[in-house]
Amino acid sequence: MKLLEFADSHHPRLHAADWIKGFYLILEIDPANEKTAGGRRCVAFWIFKSNPILFKLDERLQDPEPHTSWTVSRYRNEIQIGDLAFIWRTGPERGIVAVVEIISKPEEMYELDHEQKYWKIADTDLIFRVIGNFKYRFPCISHKQLKQIDELKNLSVFHGSQRQIIFPVTATEGNILIDLIEAKLKSV
Repeated sequence: MKLLEFADSHHPRLHAADWIKGFYLILEIDPANEKTAGGRRCVAFWIFKSNPILFKLDERLQDPEPHTSWTVSRYRNEIQIGDLAFIWRTGPERGIVAVVEIISKPEEMYELDHEQKYWKIADTDLIFRVIGNFKYRFPCISHKQLKQIDELKNLSVFHGSQRQIIFPVTATEGNILIDLIEAKLKSV
């Protein structure tokens, strides 16, 4: 696969990307260092979890407003503008339901006003958050479906503390997830 040079100064961290349906897809990176290539950082992938007991995610996904915010309790120094987050709904019907592109670095801020109506208890705390734009919203790709794919069996969201909100995703896993989402969108 040929590496593409992406010249958009808006996203200087991307060195080998192709613009596909509104977000970046990494084609090839140095497997020895997934985070950098050619001296520049590549887009990173994350899973951001949402608990339906606390936040009405399904209602939020029906809202056409593209901007959303997310609490960042871990990985504040790693999450960067241009990264992609797969939105994971927790609970019995858990799985990935959306993709968000990060458009701000983590910083202390209050919850966005338009997000308040989706919280079951108002979120009034000044805490670290990122702002993102919804790129894709789609029917759930369930945890059962994801676990059937050998390359996704080690997704960090399947292991470790389930109290965490943010989980890193490798470039390989991120690209597989993007392929699944593309296929899901074509079938809807």
